[in-house]
Amino acid sequence: MQCHKNCPYGSVKLNLQFPGTGIVAAATPSLAVALTSAALVGILPVESGALLAPGNYFFNEIVNDLGINVIPLYTAIFLFAAMLPSLLLLLMERFLGGHNLKKSVYRLTRFGYSLLPFALLGHIAFYGKKTISWIEAIVSQTGVTQIDFFSANLVFYGIYAIVILLGAAGTIHTFIRIHRSDPPALATGRKLMVGYTAVIGFYTILYLLAVL
Repeated sequence: MQCHKNCPYGSVKLNLQFPGTGIVAAATPSLAVALTSAALVGILPVESGALLAPGNYFFNEIVNDLGINVIPLYTAIFLFAAMLPSLLLLLMERFLGGHNLKKSVYRLTRFGYSLLPFALLGHIAFYGKKTISWIEAIVSQTGVTQIDFFSANLVFYGIYAIVILLGAAGTIHTFIRIHRSDPPALATGRKLMVGYTAVIGFYTILYLLAVL
């Protein structure tokens, strides 16, 4: 506190920002990290207990319809899900932005970072739900206390949704920040902006379905 008193007016500030955006701001652009961020976004809907994971209704329907063994099918789905966001971004850069492969990869290296807040908070919400479900199962089995799980889960569902939406907002915010870092190379037209927004919206819906 003494340090705070001795500092000139305005030298100590508290700046709020979207969760995860500080990591991106401090990082050096790398294609490997950008691809990893994109992969983390893609795999959540197929992780354990999610929409297209073994044991889920949709996954079981695919297995029954195709008659394929679970392990190779899930491996193929997982790998495809991990690659899908990067492929979507590259295709949009090529066909909506009209950029060549070299420039598309350059832009993916930068813009891939913007997916990190979304991936981070999406996984926090997803595994937060799994943790709460695990605690609920233990409490129900042991009977150590009486909890209105229906009402409690409604509150938690709201929290999960808010966390996911904050992740999406953080990704959009980071996208804008990165866009401003190199305007000539990272200039983005209206079609590309609509495409990026559609991708974020698509995965936001998948994330919400995975936790609600």
